[in-house]
Amino acid sequence: QLCLSNPEVAKALAAQAANWLRENPNARLISISQNDGFGFCECAACSQIVKSEDGRQSAILLKCINQVAEYLEKEFPDVIIETLAYRDTRRPPLRTRPGKNVMIRLCSIEADFGRSLDSAANANFKRDVEEWGAITERLMIWNYIVDYSNYLIPYPNLSNWAKDLRFLAKNHAWAVFLQGDDGSSGRGDFNQLRSWLASRLLWNPELEVEA
Repeated sequence: QLCLSNPEVAKALAAQAANWLRENPNARLISISQNDGFGFCECAACSQIVKSEDGRQSAILLKCINQVAEYLEKEFPDVIIETLAYRDTRRPPLRTRPGKNVMIRLCSIEADFGRSLDSAANANFKRDVEEWGAITERLMIWNYIVDYSNYLIPYPNLSNWAKDLRFLAKNHAWAVFLQGDDGSSGRGDFNQLRSWLASRLLWNPELEVEA
């Protein structure tokens, strides 16, 4: 991971993002996120910021992303800067808040997907949704809805989807991405039904799944 307390890092990220946005003038969202892995910079400056926010790694990431967002807003006032709240950064900072042009994409990768997201089995993720929802109006959820270890086996979680989406909407989720089966070439567990049902529920989470 990058040293996110270094102001030159934020400038470099903003400069690269600005180049991409100039090449894509119709873009309204750009993702600037941590690497897909564990471990963050442990230099004295980064460590002090994290320590000051009760050990929450999201603090150092969000401070850097807010700086990037400030740089970009001057030239691209209509663009949203998205960043992941993922693994180490899943829990929000105590004091640092997302900038007005920053969107948080909270990932549920550690959740028990056989249970609803607001169940006791997922108490930690439920807490994270509620805490992020309380401090930002731009909360996006990245949720996983199939068994990635075996696409073909039955995965009985359909009855949770509407309840999950209603819970997320209640907690100010601005958007939801349901990552489904992209690896079985259409042969997975009720793939067509799952795609159709997910699409319908994303438009209207008040629908009854059984119906």
